[in-house]
Amino acid sequence: MPAGWKRSFVLRSTGYSKSSGPFIETGATVEPLPFQKMSRFPYGPSESYPRTPRHEEYRKRYNTRRVGSSRQ
Repeated sequence: MPAGWKRSFVLRSTGYSKSSGPFIETGATVEPLPFQKMSRFPYGPSESYPRTPRHEEYRKRYNTRRVGSSRQ
């Protein structure tokens, strides 16, 4: 770069947060996961998270925790 110039970077990202709590329909479950092209959340039975081999590997590796009360 020429002397005196500065370079700037812009980071654009999309993030989703899934709520949990007693008044949230899916609050005690890991899924359904939100995704960028969903029409609404929670989405209906005609929509689903895009299933790809990479996503299935992610689910097997990271979505392994139990959610909900430890008392049964």
